[in-house]
Amino acid sequence: MSQTLDQLRLLEVESPGLMKELIRLFVSDAPKQMRLINGAYAQRDPEGVRQAAHFLRPGALALGLNWLAERAGDLEHL
Repeated sequence: MSQTLDQLRLLEVESPGLMKELIRLFVSDAPKQMRLINGAYAQRDPEGVRQAAHFLRPGALALGLNWLAERAGDLEHL
């Protein structure tokens, strides 16, 4: 995770404001993806769970949220 944070800090130096925008995008989209995962699970829709987890995972990885990315990956490959 430290390596990811270092990369994000470097990115912010090279492109000021980009890290803030990445965080904003993730924070605005993640709840939607979580609702989609919950809804698909409740409807016993494995493809819906997989798709929502697939969209959640890269954003979590990009921000160094490894635990969330791993759980999304687990759901994606169930």
